[in-house]
Amino acid sequence: MAAREFESLFCSSIASDYAVVWDKTSNRTHTIAPTRISYGSAILLGWSRLHPNHVLFQAGEMGDETWPLWSVNFTGRTIAAQSEDQPIIYGRTANHVWAGPQAMR
Repeated sequence: MAAREFESLFCSSIASDYAVVWDKTSNRTHTIAPTRISYGSAILLGWSRLHPNHVLFQAGEMGDETWPLWSVNFTGRTIAAQSEDQPIIYGRTANHVWAGPQAMR
């Protein structure tokens, strides 16, 4: 199971995704983001079609026209994804999870 988490630094435009993955065989949770590459922001796209234990990210700098596709495993090992790889999304997509007031009354 994977969940997308979007995080911003001090409510600024410095923002990026990371994946929170629960491995049911080991009953462990992994937080995954691209590592050892240079980028300002990353977008989690889904599971890799070619490598089932990897998640796909697009990562780059704001203003760049194209962002490379990266394949990241549970340990954070990041490799350039093959051009034919496509993201797979299981379950349902929730778009406005945090809509409305953020504080409990």
